[in-house]
Amino acid sequence: MKESTVEEVLKRFDEHFETKTKERLKNKFIIMNVFNQFVNEIYEPNETYNIVIKTKEEIEKQLKLNDEQKELFKKWEVCKNTIVNNFIETSFIYGFIVEDELKEQCKK
Repeated sequence: MKESTVEEVLKRFDEHFETKTKERLKNKFIIMNVFNQFVNEIYEPNETYNIVIKTKEEIEKQLKLNDEQKELFKKWEVCKNTIVNNFIETSFIYGFIVEDELKEQCKK
């Protein structure tokens, strides 16, 4: 997760919900660190993950692609993974922001 991603999501959140979360959450690195801790230490693949990985491997074995097609498929996979990763990061940041905003609203 990049700091620019956190900045962008905070800005959109504040604009959409008319909040001042970006001002309160000055330390963007805390969001990034919590996310990285989650990814590296807490998350454990579940049964669905294992089934999907196995299915993906089976499909890849069945595909008869030439070198050019394999390279194109790899590029497609990078694009797909980038989209999914962006969605995951954005969702995580939104969850973090919502929690912070709820705490702030409870103080009022």
